[in-house]
Amino acid sequence: MAEWGLRIWDENGRDINTGFVRVLVKGQLTLAQEQQSGSMAVAVPSGYILDFLVQPSTGTFSSKRRRISISGGTLNVSSASNSDYSPGTYPAFSANVLLFLRR
Repeated sequence: MAEWGLRIWDENGRDINTGFVRVLVKGQLTLAQEQQSGSMAVAVPSGYILDFLVQPSTGTFSSKRRRISISGGTLNVSSASNSDYSPGTYPAFSANVLLFLRR
């Protein structure tokens, strides 16, 4: 069988293309419709970075927006202007936020 696609090697010639990014789930935060504040802190071991994914849990529209950011081991949710579409802002719909560690 022929091999094709993108291949990636480290400086020692070792194939590091796994096709998946390994993550370690640290927690989940549920945000209510139009919620614009909150936080969750987790322990972050040395060599890891805290990151998150946002998944809507409803199809209900909201004109309000919120900002989600990370500082060290804390995920913060704060209000954002209704016209702020910059990176890190999301519609204030009901959502689940998955916190995970990555290298």
